Amino acid sequence: MKKFIALILTAVLLLSLVACAGDGQTTGTTGNPNNSSDADTTTDPVESKGGTLMFLSNISSGPQYDFNIAYLEMATQQLGYKLSVVYGDPFNDPSGNLEAVKNGMTHDVVGLISAQDGGILNIMQEFPDLFVVGFANDMASVYSEGGASAAARDLDHFLGAIADGYVSGVGTARNMFDILLEKGYKKITSVTFPAFAYPQLVIADATFRQLIDEHNAGAAAGEKIELVGETEILMFEMISDAYFMEPEHQDLDAIVGFCAGVLFIYPAMKNAIDAGTISADTKLLTGGFDTDPNIVADIGDDGIIQGITMSAPESLIYALILLDNAIQGNQFPDFAADVIDAPPFTIKSTEDINKVMNQTGLPGADMSKLQLPWDQAKVYFRRYNADATYADLMAMLASDKLTVEGIGQ
Repeated sequence: MKKFIALILTAVLLLSLVACAGDGQTTGTTGNPNNSSDADTTTDPVESKGGTLMFLSNISSGPQYDFNIAYLEMATQQLGYKLSVVYGDPFNDPSGNLEAVKNGMTHDVVGLISAQDGGILNIMQEFPDLFVVGFANDMASVYSEGGASAAARDLDHFLGAIADGYVSGVGTARNMFDILLEKGYKKITSVTFPAFAYPQLVIADATFRQLIDEHNAGAAAGEKIELVGETEILMFEMISDAYFMEPEHQDLDAIVGFCAGVLFIYPAMKNAIDAGTISADTKLLTGGFDTDPNIVADIGDDGIIQGITMSAPESLIYALILLDNAIQGNQFPDFAADVIDAPPFTIKSTEDINKVMNQTGLPGADMSKLQLPWDQAKVYFRRYNADATYADLMAMLASDKLTVEGIGQ
């Protein structure tokens, strides 16, 4: 969930990173034959096309950024590509995104993984031979009615996208509502980002409130959920201390944040609890992720943060597979470009966060702790497995393999 939020946050924190191109190989390579036995079902290609894959990132720091770059460096080396990283416009402006791609373009760039949707059509018109796939983005400019890049759907070099979580705000709402019912909170309020930046989050909030109304219509008196006040809209700034001074926010069971609340709600909420301004029993259900030890220690059990929803970090594999198949001229026979939901990655307990911190590659960008190790991932690439199908790839994404529940399995 971050078309440009993390870039703004990065500026506020005065952090910056410089993109570096990975030193990938220029010929196809194999994975470690001593790893998973799934590699036995694949064969290494005799000859494959190389070149550079460009990543148009919407963030420039943080654990998710570090993981993305490490994963792409590992994968491009295995596949025989080089990697180039460029940074999208902080406001997802089409001309800014086009300029970023143009500035980073070299003669050997053959594919683009884009975490921004602004200007997708302009980019593809400027570079008609470039294969393009979206990542961590719902590609609203392409798939929404009247979208500025809607014509990209008709281009054979456009490969669709995998969203940052659910494509539809309805799916996001249902997931959060299920967590709310599981936790049993009865007095809540909600927070989100503005509609002009994240229309699907506003839809999620509205749908969430509708689900509560439907629940209350058939619930016994003691099971009804009270929604307090109107939704608070955060304009990409930390929620204010004044918010917690308001009497209606001082005895809540939970705040539900359809936003990166780990960064934008939790710090001020923690201060308000420590100061005695709000009830010490108020909890947070939200999105976002951070490896700060103090935040991690406050997740699950009796911690403030009782639910974090995000997309599976390894959902990048979807974009890489489609892009490599296309570049090699060997796309899935059953493939049709579309935007799909990413596997959900939901942290609801101390056990969950401990598994994420100790057994996945997300903290520290440790590629030795992948849930889908490279030798297992290879079976979904047509260059390695002539029988690979899009249906098989979708079945894997629909399983628990890349979810919190699948960690360690």
